[in-house]
Amino acid sequence: NKLKITLDGIKINNVPMDIFRKDINEYNIDILSGDVVNVEPIVSTPFTATVSGTNPRIIDVKWNDVVVNTYTVNITNVELNLSAIIINNSPISDFNSNTFNYVYNIAEGESIPTINGVYASDKLDIEIFNTTDISTKSYIKVGFDGREVFYYITYNVVSLSLSNIYVNGVAIDNFSPSIYEYNVSIASMAIIPTVTFNSSPALS
Repeated sequence: NKLKITLDGIKINNVPMDIFRKDINEYNIDILSGDVVNVEPIVSTPFTATVSGTNPRIIDVKWNDVVVNTYTVNITNVELNLSAIIINNSPISDFNSNTFNYVYNIAEGESIPTINGVYASDKLDIEIFNTTDISTKSYIKVGFDGREVFYYITYNVVSLSLSNIYVNGVAIDNFSPSIYEYNVSIASMAIIPTVTFNSSPALS
């Protein structure tokens, strides 16, 4: 029969697990993705212990080379990033979890938008700062196990005005961004005129 009390503890990367109980044989741990995981059993003589497997890690406790108890350590890799950034309820189209700085255009006079994030794991610590000053950045801080990354949003105020209007490729005389109506003479209406414009940044 397997003995019930055999290990004295389990170390994860040289740190004893504070949740360890001798009569609990299965544990779940969260590790930052990419980190090396060292699982070390703490055992007293006359027992010995061996660790095998990658995930889960299996700890076999032995007495005279006979397995008398087994412990299992399940490892969950936690990604220290976001899955998406949401601005005014719409995801950033060019979002990449490894890109940490974004520029977001807002129309002149428009309110500063609210940001949020879609999190890669519920194990992450999240802090969101929505700026009220257009000259400062909003950010989302993502933390886990003492480490953190920041996603920054810088706002660029865009004027919703044109720099010029063209009719059949010819610029309108006396164009002004503050004037919104023009009368243009053309040679013939047999062909519908083509109207184009310039703006910076490009508007549609």
